[in-house]
Amino acid sequence: MNKDLLQLFWQDEHTREEVKAFQIAMLEEEAVRRTFEQEDVQGLPEAKKLVEASFKRLDEVFGSKEEPKKQSIR
Repeated sequence: MNKDLLQLFWQDEHTREEVKAFQIAMLEEEAVRRTFEQEDVQGLPEAKKLVEASFKRLDEVFGSKEEPKKQSIR
């Protein structure tokens, strides 16, 4: 895994959001297809959680770290 490439990906907000939306849309399409074909869909909610968790982890690793605000006493 190349952390530099992951960081570049994470910093490109528009691409990041489009990739996440694409992954969720693919899961939704698969859910519809499987439902109509009466196939098992039990794993799809877990897959969606995994996509969301992976983006959360990327945010934890590469997201901007807010520094605590210093209070000035005057």
